Amino acid sequence: MPPHDPPHNNLILIVDDHAPLRQSIKGILAELGYQAVEQASNGREAISILQQQTVACIVSDWNMPGMDGLQLLEWVRTNPSSAGIPFMLLTAEATRDRIKAALHRGVSDYLVKPFTSQQFRQRFQRLIDGEAQAPQAPVERPPVVGLPPQDVDGKRKTILIVDDVKDNIEVTAGLLEQDYGIKVAISGQKALDIVARQAPDLILLDVMMPGMDGHEVCRRLKQDEATRHIPIIFMTARDQPGDVAEGLELGAVDYVVKPAHPTVLRARVRTHLRLAQHLVQLTEQSGTLAEHAHLRDEVERMGRHDLKNPLTAALQASECLLDDPGLGPRQRELARLATDATRQAIEQVNRTLDLFRIETGTFVLQAQPFDLADILTRAARETETSFLAKGIRIQNPADATQASWALGDSGLTASLLGNLLRNAAEASPDNGVVTAHFGLDDKWLTLRLHNHGAIPPELRQRFFDKYATAGKVGGTGIGTYSARLYARAQNGELQFESDETSGTTLVLSLPAAPSGGNNTP
Repeated sequence: MPPHDPPHNNLILIVDDHAPLRQSIKGILAELGYQAVEQASNGREAISILQQQTVACIVSDWNMPGMDGLQLLEWVRTNPSSAGIPFMLLTAEATRDRIKAALHRGVSDYLVKPFTSQQFRQRFQRLIDGEAQAPQAPVERPPVVGLPPQDVDGKRKTILIVDDVKDNIEVTAGLLEQDYGIKVAISGQKALDIVARQAPDLILLDVMMPGMDGHEVCRRLKQDEATRHIPIIFMTARDQPGDVAEGLELGAVDYVVKPAHPTVLRARVRTHLRLAQHLVQLTEQSGTLAEHAHLRDEVERMGRHDLKNPLTAALQASECLLDDPGLGPRQRELARLATDATRQAIEQVNRTLDLFRIETGTFVLQAQPFDLADILTRAARETETSFLAKGIRIQNPADATQASWALGDSGLTASLLGNLLRNAAEASPDNGVVTAHFGLDDKWLTLRLHNHGAIPPELRQRFFDKYATAGKVGGTGIGTYSARLYARAQNGELQFESDETSGTTLVLSLPAAPSGGNNTP
């Protein structure tokens, strides 16, 4: 029970493109005593309600088609009549940048999905009572700019000077000892022994030495995995192009001709030490990225496989509840919501599994005849509902008697058409029309989807590439990529035509089912 009776005129606005979640939140609000509830499937529909009615509080999802929750929040805060309305954002991605964006636009509170009914009750009650305090975004440390200093790790860098002439060593050491730790070796073998005990950060190596010359020392160091990373600068009086090229081919990073100018020598030493440190950092970052990629693969594997068991159990339990004759109306509604939501989650997991199998070449097509027009009708209805405030209509002027049976996977095709219609609706102007035309020949069933929006020129060459997106808030670049893969996995094809004058047409071609697909003569 709520701590006090809410006024009957407190109208709560729920904004979410997922109808089961809207209904679930509406049920929680009813338990708290809030019976006056309006629902919207996206930001545009919510604005239409706000312009006509006085709302006490807004609970909005973040990611929605048409206008998302962040854009709705910005509109609410910049409109004088709605600027003071408490606003809660629901999000599945509580990253630092997203939280900062929400706080910057004046969010009252945000709740991370998935959340329990109890969590929502507590946060909503605080919100409606004016006690909500939006959590603070994580502290962002200033980025490191430029290359690291020579003592970035807190250690004085060490340079090994290798030369068989002691006077040369003394001169070189005198130029560098103020800034660096100095080690010296008067022969190639002595240099290798010093490096084996403790590797320096950089080596200044003479080329012409008795016994083992500088080239041989360099060759051995570069052949050893433990020492190949050490930058080597050759110092020699031999300055012919062939000599320089030979040293660089052995793996040296630079070549200094004796007698070295002090300013030039210091600059080259400093530069290569910084480059070496930068390379170490890049290597560490690469290792971290590899670990993250492995972790991502494991998480995706869990999502693809491990989630199916608990989801299946949840579906069976909710279906059993629906079969219970003693269930009350409210309990039956909740069981139905749970059943529908669980089925949708299983379908999403299945599509993710299909995408993974297609990408890895392990997908096996179990082709069956299906009615493409029927799938199009259902996908169109869902899309029109999601974009109700934008006034999008999807028309199929084809003759109802025209054959529309394809041979392939109906589940893949439903996901494919859902992605294409959502993209078409987002690209269309308000009150726009998306038209669908079927074509049929001896082998192919073709569906042409046209909308009046043009694909941005910079995106056209990579429209079907993975992660390709341009100017779309919250876009992932997976929709059209997966759509083409789903088409090709069914031995079909997906192409597009687009320009600023006529708009965009997506052309889906699938193998036509023999005899219309329904075994009729």
